[in-house]
Amino acid sequence: MLLSIAVCWSARAEPPKLNSPEVTSDGVKFSYYDPDAFSLSVAGDFNQWSINAHLMERDKAGVWTAVVPLKPGRYQYQFNVNGIYWKHDPSNTNKVVDNLGGIKSVVEVRAADGSLPSPSSTNSGPVETSFSYVDPGAKKVAVCGFFNGWDPAANVLTNDGHGKWTGSVVLKPGNHGYKFWVDGAWIVDPANPVTVADGYGGSNSVVGIGR
Repeated sequence: MLLSIAVCWSARAEPPKLNSPEVTSDGVKFSYYDPDAFSLSVAGDFNQWSINAHLMERDKAGVWTAVVPLKPGRYQYQFNVNGIYWKHDPSNTNKVVDNLGGIKSVVEVRAADGSLPSPSSTNSGPVETSFSYVDPGAKKVAVCGFFNGWDPAANVLTNDGHGKWTGSVVLKPGNHGYKFWVDGAWIVDPANPVTVADGYGGSNSVVGIGR
């Protein structure tokens, strides 16, 4: 009996070898093995890091896949497991370390002539980005994110007198997570459907710049 359990455990612990990412005629096929997960998605700068944009499908062996149509370019991505955990692609050796010390996988999609667009052709400079929030009963509203250290005093929005709060922040190219700080409460942007898990069981809204 013990030998049987040991053999089963050994077989269970050995993940299948996956070819991920795989560039196909239909798009880029992403694959991830996790037989215990109940939901999985692939998120990257191609979908503003949304955990809902590209959900993956699971086969009987516990392999999750999704095909994402992508234009030629270089993209960073991760897998989101169960709406909470972020994982890089273990089948992909092309990786980068982000500003927070995390690991993001990289996929390159080349044009028909084999060329790869340079980052300068897809990225712009810093952009003044507008934010707005509607709450006639609020007394103070601010927009916060990594771009200002999540400081409620850094970017306070202005009330137009009818409950619409507006303001702008100069943001560098990339994807920025943010929330509104409303009288001490943290609230995702109700007008923005693009979100990412915040690591605390909730979500941050995401705005993309320069793509």
